[in-house]
Formats: sequence, C-alpha cells, structure tokens
Amino acid sequence: PLLMCSRRVRTIVMMSGYMVAARLRNEGASSVGVRRLSQQRQQTVRPRGRNGFEQRANAIFDEVREIRRKSETGDFEVPKLFLVERLSRDYGLPYWEKDILKLLKLLESKEDKKAGIHRPVGSVAIVKNTPFMCRMLWRVKHLVRVTPITFPDGEPREGEYAGTHLGRDGVFRRVPHIDELRLATTEPERKKLDGKEIAKVLHLAWNNSL
Repeated sequence: PLLMCSRRVRTIVMMSGYMVAARLRNEGASSVGVRRLSQQRQQTVRPRGRNGFEQRANAIFDEVREIRRKSETGDFEVPKLFLVERLSRDYGLPYWEKDILKLLKLLESKEDKKAGIHRPVGSVAIVKNTPFMCRMLWRVKHLVRVTPITFPDGEPREGEYAGTHLGRDGVFRRVPHIDELRLATTEPERKKLDGKEIAKVLHLAWNNSL
C-alpha cells in the first residue's frame, strides 16, 4: 500500500508539472521562458528556517548579499569611522586577542590598572576605517560589534561639538543652537511651588537647623 501511495503521489506531481508547462506553452511562453521562470522561483522561494538560529542566519546572509551588491554597483557609502563595542568576556581568550582588545582600548592594560580605569563588557571605542584597523577587527570579530558611524545631520566642524550626540546605533546627531533673539523675546514663566515642594524645603530646613 505504501508503494502504491508513493507512486500515486509521484504521478500526481508529474501531471501537475506537465499541466503547468502545457499552460505556459499555450500562452506563448517558450521552453527558455519556462526554464527562466523555474530559476526565478528557485531564487525567490527559500526554505524557511526551522528555528530562530536558521532565520537569523538567513537574515545575516541577505544583509551580506545586499552589501556585496551595493559594493559592486557603487551604491555603497564607505564609512570613515567605526563604533566598536566589546561583547565578550576576556576569560579564556588567547593572548593575541587580548592584545588587540587592549590596543582598541576595550580591555584594561597595565597602565589602566595602575590609573584605576576599568573597561568592562560593553565598553566602546571609535576607530578609523583603515586597512590595518580592519585587519585587527577581523581577528576579534567574534568578540566585538562593529557599527559604522553615520552623519545624517552632516559632519561636525572643528570647534562645533556642543549639542551633539553619538548613539550606540552609530548615528551622530547635531542639535541646532537656540536663537538668542528668540530667547530674549520669550517671557520667563513664574515658578510655582506646590505643597509637596514646600514641605520638602521646610523639612530640609528643619533637619539642618541644628
């Protein structure tokens, strides 16, 4: 019975394939078009991941393919700076990886320990996008997260560092300065103290009066 069932399923699949091919040929599609259509379906239809790891891996591969496509077409904008964040502990690491983390200022060196500077997991550093730095990051790529720094509001000029913020996502923001004329024309609001604030001030005065 199992053999007969498998044969029936095979014949049904073959007949459905023949019917689709005949329909395409009747509509005017050639054998080359059928082959191209099957190739496009194979490229577009991808097996879904059975677990979260496979889905995450497929997402990473899609991102890598997109980056490669942009680099080939010239649409990829090369970042000037990288934001490097340490994600792993230094316990059990070989000495060459520890040396690279110390050069990147992501791990305590002897000078840092003498000065009392701690660099725990989550420490960040800003580095230049140079071939030498990329080779160093490649050796510790499993220990850090590298994020390109972007400037949607424009790059800051020398001396214009007030009102700027660099987030952990690598986006550098510039907050425009407030117009002094606008500040001068606005009337300051009167300060009002509610009962809780008055009681807090009186309680502090009572405790500090002795």
